[in-house]
Amino acid sequence: MTGSVIRRGKNSWRLKFEIGRHPSTGERDTRYVTVRGSKKQAKEQLTQLLAARDSGSLVDPCRRTVREYLAAWINQAEVQAISGKTGDRYRALIEKQIAPHLGAILLQKLRPADIASWHMTLLRGGRVDGGPLSPQTVGHAHRVLQKSLNDALRHELVNRNVAAVVPPPKVPELRWRRSRPSRSGAWFGPFGKARSTRTLSCYLRRACGGAN
Repeated sequence: MTGSVIRRGKNSWRLKFEIGRHPSTGERDTRYVTVRGSKKQAKEQLTQLLAARDSGSLVDPCRRTVREYLAAWINQAEVQAISGKTGDRYRALIEKQIAPHLGAILLQKLRPADIASWHMTLLRGGRVDGGPLSPQTVGHAHRVLQKSLNDALRHELVNRNVAAVVPPPKVPELRWRRSRPSRSGAWFGPFGKARSTRTLSCYLRRACGGAN
């Protein structure tokens, strides 16, 4: 069984293909999907859908948004999988950094380009006060989204985890500036800030897994 590509507008196409027979009526079960772009892109999308159909990985169409899915996901995760404090952190990242920017997108329409654009938005002004977020915080939000989409993939709500395609922003490595100890016994930490030798000793013990 093959499908067809039908023009609907200047850059809009309707894909039509059969997915088999309805189990109760025996009638042909036809699927329609609307895509935007060139005819070549529409044909490529149809090829992917037919391949997913033939492999048994085609998911049923769903009008649930990213915000709706994440709300249900975090509620279930807090009950079944994560601790209270972790749930609070996940929920805060969802409500402040994920849902305001990606929440209105349909879950099955979320694309890698949306993830990349979201990263840039957070890095430029993702804080509640409009200030930029650090790459580390953006990475935390990304991992929460990726974790939730892993569950969506497992439950066959999406065909792939788009957050696994686009990596989170890289966190800059801290560089230590070597300098002679001052008369007060201070050393210079990241960005040249003075720290006491006792603080340095505690830091190194913690980094190596030693006792305080």
